[in-house]
Amino acid sequence: MAFRRLFPSRSLFVTSLLFFICIIVLFSLFNGVSFIFFKSKLEEEIIASNRMLLQHSAERYANHFSRLQTLLYSKYKEIDVQSFNRQIRLFGEMGTDYLAAKKISSQLRTEANDPLFYLESLILHFGGNAFAIDQEGSSSAEDMLGRAYQSPIYTYTYWKNQLLTDNTLTLLPAVRYNRSVELPHGSTLMPFVYKTPGSQYQIIAMLDMEKTQQALFGDAHSRAFAITSKDGLLLYSSDTELDAGSIPTFGEGESHLLINGQYWFRTSDSSGLHYFTRVPSQAIASQLSEWNFTAAVVLALTLIVGVAASILFSKRLVMPVKQLVDAFSNRRPDKQPSPIEEYAFIDRNIKELLKEREDIQAKMAKQRTLLTNFGYMSQLKNINEDIVELEQLLSMNESYTVVLYELRFRGSMLSVLNLRPETATLAIREHIRHIAQEHCPSSHTFQMEKNYILTVIKNSRGVEIEGMLEKMKGMLDQCKHYCLATIAVSARFEHPSQLGYAYEQVQMLSRQAKLLDETQLIQEARELPDPPRLSLLQEQELMTAIQGGQGDAAFMLIDSILDDMYAAGAAALKYEAFSSLVFEKVADSLGAMQLDASQSWAIKPLHYKLAACCTLSDYKEVLSRLVEAAAVLMIENRADTFDPIAARVMEIIEKQFAEELSLDYLAHTLNMSSAYLSAYIKEKTGTNFSEHLNSLRVSKAKELLSGTTLNINDISRQVGYHNVTSFNRMFKKGTGLAPSEYRKQSVLDRKTG
Repeated sequence: MAFRRLFPSRSLFVTSLLFFICIIVLFSLFNGVSFIFFKSKLEEEIIASNRMLLQHSAERYANHFSRLQTLLYSKYKEIDVQSFNRQIRLFGEMGTDYLAAKKISSQLRTEANDPLFYLESLILHFGGNAFAIDQEGSSSAEDMLGRAYQSPIYTYTYWKNQLLTDNTLTLLPAVRYNRSVELPHGSTLMPFVYKTPGSQYQIIAMLDMEKTQQALFGDAHSRAFAITSKDGLLLYSSDTELDAGSIPTFGEGESHLLINGQYWFRTSDSSGLHYFTRVPSQAIASQLSEWNFTAAVVLALTLIVGVAASILFSKRLVMPVKQLVDAFSNRRPDKQPSPIEEYAFIDRNIKELLKEREDIQAKMAKQRTLLTNFGYMSQLKNINEDIVELEQLLSMNESYTVVLYELRFRGSMLSVLNLRPETATLAIREHIRHIAQEHCPSSHTFQMEKNYILTVIKNSRGVEIEGMLEKMKGMLDQCKHYCLATIAVSARFEHPSQLGYAYEQVQMLSRQAKLLDETQLIQEARELPDPPRLSLLQEQELMTAIQGGQGDAAFMLIDSILDDMYAAGAAALKYEAFSSLVFEKVADSLGAMQLDASQSWAIKPLHYKLAACCTLSDYKEVLSRLVEAAAVLMIENRADTFDPIAARVMEIIEKQFAEELSLDYLAHTLNMSSAYLSAYIKEKTGTNFSEHLNSLRVSKAKELLSGTTLNINDISRQVGYHNVTSFNRMFKKGTGLAPSEYRKQSVLDRKTG
């Protein structure tokens, strides 16, 4: 009663306003209470949580270092390792048993690749003949420790001196190892060394600190992490700006400090290692909302109260809406109008609209056919036929079938016959109309856009349609010397409003036509093979052949792909896509030599001829002329623009591909900067240095795999890859097959050939 006196007008605006005011008040109270109650509590909890996190991380690191110590001791004391060391000391390099080295490498591989150890490598370093073994194989100690695992701090000289120390177990500072064959992406590694005093060999565990931190400390971007020895030596830091000098001094019993807006936390483990983490104060503040469990409870209670209030107000609002829906759907004019003014007004207008709708529906019923056809009239907008026949088609009520004829004219034959495509299309359409009406008198034939002819057959039996299609195919086969046709037949449809769907269906079927030199009849969809593509190695071979002026070699590759497509039953449209791809690659090859394909009198006409190809022989002829013309242009251009620097680079790559060849080495040899030489090679050859080198190495590896019985490790080293993993990755990238799979396929090809 009090609300009625305050708000005499019970409008929708007033009712909604009261509802939202209640919700706003409830949420305002919640925010105020939460801020006051939790402001002073959560910061202490978050600091304690960070301190506990560091303690747990320190325990995990201590346990992990203990496990690694056990691993190093067990591997160091293995009988095979000790026996191998004695052989080296007694017999020297000439008496080294490399089969035993291979066995030790295999034994190291299990632990080195164990994801729970987070190791990059396990290395046994023997001082007797400067020999080293890791999980990937063996080599000279200088090659493995000075090149494969190269570091400005841990040089090969450092590791030789390490053998002379009396240290037993040494945890060395982590450093960033540069990229190498074994470490293509670079890694931050911490060496963990074990040896017995006076011994001539040591075992080194390269601990990947980035993986270790993510597993044992967590992936926390806002927190820096560091480890120091008991003497204060910085062993690892996740932040390059965090060094031993920037770590503050903690007092006795202090576990955290606040310095310059940074929270520092410290803890130690049983072995004397110290662990530090640094958290910005704003990161602490940002966690207040995440750990506010009590606030969540208060929020839940507030939401419950808010939902209850919402239900109460919603019921009052829904009641008149339900009355309006009833009035609209059930036509109950006797319902009591809503007490809310706006709803009462809407109710009155709905009744008037319902009456108007009844009048309109009565008028529409008389013109139902025209309105029904309005949605798909646009599908036949390009038909230029007698309007009476068109109206008969649109007013039909029988079932019907749609037949689409797609014509592909051979331009060369039309020019010989002195025929224009429009004239030929008109003649073929009249033949189609005559045959269709002969077998199905109720059919209608129209010429659609471009080279499409459409026949709509009303209420005909299957035997009549089959007879018509058989005769139609015979007639079109007689014209195949200047026109190839595809006949696509739709399913049976029941209503003229489905004519648009029927037309889309026959278009889809027509696009599945194969590249045949005859009329094709398609009545159902088929599964199409994958679209054609060039692998990376095939692209390189194609561009190399064209740039080398070898048109025959380039076409052999294209011819093989075309034959594979034809054997797989590829659709005619896929040949257009493939020819466009080949033209694009040819243009790229010419562009690398500053030749413009779009302006070349020998290349430009062939682009138009590709669009007019109708058969496999057409595509082969035009593509053969295309690559041959491109190769001739390359030869002519090379005669005018021979480049001695590019030729020298190619000569060095050809002769030294099996060595540790790098762009820096080439630049030093040619007295050029590496950046300039890289851009120069790309400009002159169209391909960068690494692609040339890897392509040649993969090509040589293919010859060894198919022509020799060498194992894959030996082949990897012979072609310049000192890490078999890198070799496997590059070989599969270039050929699509692993080396072992390629060798099996080569053997199978020789047997079947």
